[in-house]
Amino acid sequence: MKDRVANKIAAVANEQCRVFGDSQPPWGFLNVYRYLEQYGVVSVANLYTISLIGWWKVNEKGDLVPYPSLKEQGITIKDRDHALWLLAEGELKGKLE
Repeated sequence: MKDRVANKIAAVANEQCRVFGDSQPPWGFLNVYRYLEQYGVVSVANLYTISLIGWWKVNEKGDLVPYPSLKEQGITIKDRDHALWLLAEGELKGKLE
């Protein structure tokens, strides 16, 4: 992405505007994005794909990065209850910090 920005490479040749959706994509009508591209509009992301699960954080440099995996944190799932606890904790992490 940084290379594309540095070299002024657009997602579509006539790019005029980038939009960020506030819901999930219209799965039955994804061709709406092709229609918008005709007018230079590019959908770069949406809350559904970026934050629905909430497993992302902003690091010290201001970059959006995934939370470390359980393995990276040295956590081993002990049983079903522990797995559910970890899942709930992960879902709430971005909302509580």
